[in-house]
Amino acid sequence: MKFFIYVPDGMVAIDGRQISDLSMSSVPAGVVRVSWHGTYGDEHVLDGAAITVRRFFDLAPYATILEMAQAAIAAADSAAANIATPTYAYLRSLEYPDHREYLDGVVKGDQAQIDAYIAACKAVKDKYPKPSGV
Repeated sequence: MKFFIYVPDGMVAIDGRQISDLSMSSVPAGVVRVSWHGTYGDEHVLDGAAITVRRFFDLAPYATILEMAQAAIAAADSAAANIATPTYAYLRSLEYPDHREYLDGVVKGDQAQIDAYIAACKAVKDKYPKPSGV
């Protein structure tokens, strides 16, 4: 696992997945940035006006924030998976030709325009068939 924590923005990235606006209250005081490279990490600590980089090998100080980030990423994944699949009727409604074309053809007595409208509607129905049992 590799991760990056940027404290000022409340941002954590774990193996390329990013989550923002997390509480950083569990991050040790003074730490502004953390990067973990799989077997070791670097802490960037604000020391007065300068930033000091310290190498570390124990993830314990960051366990809480990592658990929070992993839970937030899992929740985001779950929410994305629960997005409803559009129904055939909705998909059809997006592609049906404008009904005014049909009416215009009727008013003008233009059978070719009426037939074109009907053909376009049938093409949409073929593209998004009605599920059986509906």
